[in-house]
Amino acid sequence: MASTYDFNIIAGSSFSTSLVVNNADGTKMNLSGFLASGFVKYRYSDTGRILNLNPYIDPSYSSGIIVISGSGAATSLLAAGRYVYDVEISKGEYILKPIRGNFYVDSEVTF
Repeated sequence: MASTYDFNIIAGSSFSTSLVVNNADGTKMNLSGFLASGFVKYRYSDTGRILNLNPYIDPSYSSGIIVISGSGAATSLLAAGRYVYDVEISKGEYILKPIRGNFYVDSEVTF
């Protein structure tokens, strides 16, 4: 089951956050050999993506850490509003979506 975390950003701001993926027993998941992807969309059912979260798996695979981020240039293209996102990791046929939630964007004042 995916954890839920809501982002609140200001358009035009860069952001970066790390998340830790745990096994069912609470230990950190070894992400060796996994691929990660994650996007922001208007709705979960949409096929179009409006922001790539550029997720990457920390090279110390046993830490279970995935870093997601966005540049100020990329977020400056987003209109103020509520969006949704999720992050997926996969290895062969195994797919896990460890996190999802709302992605709130406020208008920038200084640009």
